[in-house]
Amino acid sequence: MIFAEKYNVHTVPPSLRPAAAWLSQQSDGLARALIECEPIVLLAWGDPAALSLRDRARLLEVYAERDVVGNLSDHHIDQRALWMFAEPGLADAIRAVWSGAGDSFQLELLRIIELGNIAACLDLVREVALNMTAARYNRIYAARALEACADEVGLRTLGADLVANAADTGPALAPSLALACFPRGLSVAQLITVMDLSRPAREYQVEGFGYALEELWEKCADAAMRESFMASVADLCFQLPHQDYDPVSARHRILANHLSGMCRRAVLASDVDGVTPALIRLLQASERSRDDDRSDDEPNVYALVQARPELKHRLFWADVVFEREHASDDHPVVHFWQLWWHGRRYCQPTIADQAYFEGRLIVGDVGDRRMALSVLWVLAREREDAETALDALAFQIQDQPVIAADLAEHRAPRPRREKELEFEAKQVEREEKRAQRQTRDQKTLLDRRARLQADPSLLTEPKRLARWPGPLELDQLTEWLAQATKSDRMTVADRWRDLEAAFGLPVAEAYRDGMKAIWRITPPERPVWNGGTRTVKRTTLLAAAGLALEASEDPRWVEHLSLPEVERASRHGVWGDHGYPEYLTDLLRVHPDIAAPLVLEELGREWRRTANSYTPFLYQAEAGGLPISPTLRAGLLAFILGPDSKFRDRSGSAQQIMRRMEVLSEGERTAFVRLAKRRFARAEATEDLDRTIGNLAILMEFDARVGVPALEAYLERTADIAGHAELVWARLFGMSQGLVPRIAPMTVSLLSALTRLAYLYVQPDKDVWRDGELTRRDDAQTARNAVLTRLIDQTGLAAHQAVSTMADAMPSPHRSVRFRQLARRMAERDSEPPAWTEAQVRTFEVDHIAPVASGADLLRLVLALLDEIALRFVEADTSSAAVVRSAVDEKAVQQWLAEALELRAGGRFRVHLEKEIVHGDLPDITVSSTTSEAEVAIEVKHAGKGWSLPKLEFALRDQLAERYLKPAYRRHGVLVISNHAPRQWIDKPSARRLSFAEVIAHLQTQAAAIRENAAGPIVATVRGLDAWLSETAKPVVADVSGPDPSVD
Repeated sequence: MIFAEKYNVHTVPPSLRPAAAWLSQQSDGLARALIECEPIVLLAWGDPAALSLRDRARLLEVYAERDVVGNLSDHHIDQRALWMFAEPGLADAIRAVWSGAGDSFQLELLRIIELGNIAACLDLVREVALNMTAARYNRIYAARALEACADEVGLRTLGADLVANAADTGPALAPSLALACFPRGLSVAQLITVMDLSRPAREYQVEGFGYALEELWEKCADAAMRESFMASVADLCFQLPHQDYDPVSARHRILANHLSGMCRRAVLASDVDGVTPALIRLLQASERSRDDDRSDDEPNVYALVQARPELKHRLFWADVVFEREHASDDHPVVHFWQLWWHGRRYCQPTIADQAYFEGRLIVGDVGDRRMALSVLWVLAREREDAETALDALAFQIQDQPVIAADLAEHRAPRPRREKELEFEAKQVEREEKRAQRQTRDQKTLLDRRARLQADPSLLTEPKRLARWPGPLELDQLTEWLAQATKSDRMTVADRWRDLEAAFGLPVAEAYRDGMKAIWRITPPERPVWNGGTRTVKRTTLLAAAGLALEASEDPRWVEHLSLPEVERASRHGVWGDHGYPEYLTDLLRVHPDIAAPLVLEELGREWRRTANSYTPFLYQAEAGGLPISPTLRAGLLAFILGPDSKFRDRSGSAQQIMRRMEVLSEGERTAFVRLAKRRFARAEATEDLDRTIGNLAILMEFDARVGVPALEAYLERTADIAGHAELVWARLFGMSQGLVPRIAPMTVSLLSALTRLAYLYVQPDKDVWRDGELTRRDDAQTARNAVLTRLIDQTGLAAHQAVSTMADAMPSPHRSVRFRQLARRMAERDSEPPAWTEAQVRTFEVDHIAPVASGADLLRLVLALLDEIALRFVEADTSSAAVVRSAVDEKAVQQWLAEALELRAGGRFRVHLEKEIVHGDLPDITVSSTTSEAEVAIEVKHAGKGWSLPKLEFALRDQLAERYLKPAYRRHGVLVISNHAPRQWIDKPSARRLSFAEVIAHLQTQAAAIRENAAGPIVATVRGLDAWLSETAKPVVADVSGPDPSVD
């Protein structure tokens, strides 16, 4: 039952692996059989510590043999499992398999050496650490292994090599190697040399020494080393040349933008180490950078400096000296407001500093005393008794003429310039005109109100409305409503109730009735075009607004219309030339025989326009907003396939419209493909690239049997054009500009041929790592990966054989191994046994805990446990709410939640935290079933960490749903948000402040709308854990009537 054979591959079905690992602890024979058949089972799901040394050595040997040939699907082994597996006795086994290990398996061996402190393998580790061509992560783990084994010689050698090759070491590698070597293998001077010479970090990338500064500072052995390190880092940040706008090094500006973490630690340490020149200079560099000083888990640098007067005052005068050194001779720095830069001022004086600066009025040179006076003047201005305080200050400095003159100048009214006086005069004139206009408008409004209140029938009398200026009052009230509600004139009529406050209910109701009548009275007309100018009658606009009003008030409004009214309403909607009105959809749905011919006529007009014209009706047909009745369907097919087709200019529209057709007959599909094939040949002959690729996209989407050979032949004919193949793949299947939204269903043989083409023309060896905006190459790579993903997602022998065949045909050994791994993964997936029968389930439930057989079951279980935890926060006499409330960061919440779930697992699942180095997209917590391969992803967000509502929406939609729910075994996920203190969120569209409970409800609504991602159907939901609830509050739980967690 545990072992299976599929496509000649011997394996353990993924759903049975946890059980197999558990049973192996009771049976040595089973454990050895697993080692020979599927060694990953004992590492990933078993208890590695229970294995004997001989079994561990054999496991490594089998793992190595399979890894070399790709007979082992890729599976990341978590840190804890390797730590339990590693021990010094494995040194000989590691040596035995080392030479044949590929990069990925060698990385696992390096992790084992690090976790097991296996010093006997240090020669292997040194070789990797010093190999400039080795994989980046391999070198990083090799350096960490040297540090874990306290290899002084190896660390010094690596440190010297790093210094010698610093200029060739990138920002993603140099900091990790330096962290491992410092301080045993690198002195402070050598470390600074590496920081200076290695390539600087790129903008908006998580790389560079900025992210390592805090750890490097912590690794300094004593105060003297910390002093040297801080001074040297500050020197780097001020290194010439500076940026144009900040006195910070242009080369090391990104390093300077990450100083605040180290500054926090340095300021705290100054309580023991004292205030040193290096600390002052480091703070000055941080002040002048674009560093984000916000800290969620500890006080920020500003608060720490403000709490230490000596440090604050020394930093203030150091800033004064710095600004004086960089000021021009004709602008001496003697006033506080001259201390300004693009950054922050940690030493900002407050009222608590008044006594200190009063004392500075009588010491120092005149420049310093003038500076102190300017600070006191600023502080006095902030007081309620400002003038009294300034009088007292004037008395204090009366015997210092220069200082007193400064104060008098500060207090004197600022002279007004002529341009200011002119501006103020014009402003007064504008205000007078505005007041006059407002008075005139107010009088007009009052007169209109009096007239309409006296006779509301002015708004409804049919004879009056039939001829201009009879509808003028309706037009004026519509304009008033649009301005009062800041709405569009075409849709504002449904706000007619807002008229009641200003005009009274009778007038408001008369306006409503008049607007409903105006469209029945006004003959439909098209706008008149004179050259490029369009003229529309006001009555035509009123008719459109009246129709929108009537449609908004009664969902069944069309059913109450007479046939002539239906025709008139349809003509208003089509001829009005104000876009596609929503009410036209109702008319098409109820009376397609009347409305559809008119809409079809407009579609024909738009179809015949030039390519970039405004075509709102066509857009609705493309986007699916237009109900396709038989009349419209026949007409659209005639536009696309008929003899007068404008298909050449409208291929994109044709493709989208045909895609929206519910069912295409074989004849229609064949005719469409035949037309696209002719247009493709003509476009290629005329070198019309856009139309060539557009028609290829139609062939690929509507008949891959024609599309794949056509694509292959076209790529062969254009193979000598540099970069052309990349462009074609990017335009067809790319993530950002693909014309084929998803690869259409096709046979495995066609899909295999398409995948081979992708790897022939978009070769992985030429892949680039994106830096900045997406490029054509990025899109081509995503296109190739999308095609491969579609192939490996196919089940059955043919798909497995196709991938295996491609593995043999790959030009590089590395790529061949990778494809064999994919083929094995497909066999493992297809080896799953059939689901339990109902009788089997009932029998098991009588005697045991029910197994978690699917992702949907696991999600239900996880949600029930999360709701139980939330409920205990409020109703239980004892709960961990206080513990959660004190969590300082998301990692603490993750660890607590993982433990809380583990305690409730009951053997039904295991809980795993995110790995230290991510080889794929992994959530914070993974809950994996112990009886199947199903997993539930849990992403944790600490509400106190500055997560705005848009960022939480992004975390739900892009991070959880798109990135973490890609694997077939992990299609269910939960976004868990923990609340630790009172807080509100701003919903920008509604300008409302939302409570924690409202945020959770809002996100749950959004989650319910997420049905699939790029990999297929998914289920995502949201839960809130409010540790700040009062004793009478209710927990944030979802409505049980929410989305079903099943994924069909």
